[in-house]
Amino acid sequence: MQVNCSGVETCLFHLTDDDLENLAAALPHLESLRLGQPCNFGSCKTTVAALMSISVHCLDLTVLETHFNTLEIVGDL
Repeated sequence: MQVNCSGVETCLFHLTDDDLENLAAALPHLESLRLGQPCNFGSCKTTVAALMSISVHCLDLTVLETHFNTLEIVGDL
């Protein structure tokens, strides 16, 4: 899955924290997960919570590429 936001006016990545939680729980033996390069819009719906879910479920993961919103990271932590 590849989402490229260059040349558009908003982030095209529409997955949520819950979506990534469900994905990680369903596929715990993932070694590589590439959901598209991060963009500069900061408007995607995934937060640091999505990274936590992935790290808890996918212990064999060595490659991760995904969008996640860093604008509210202090509040999210």
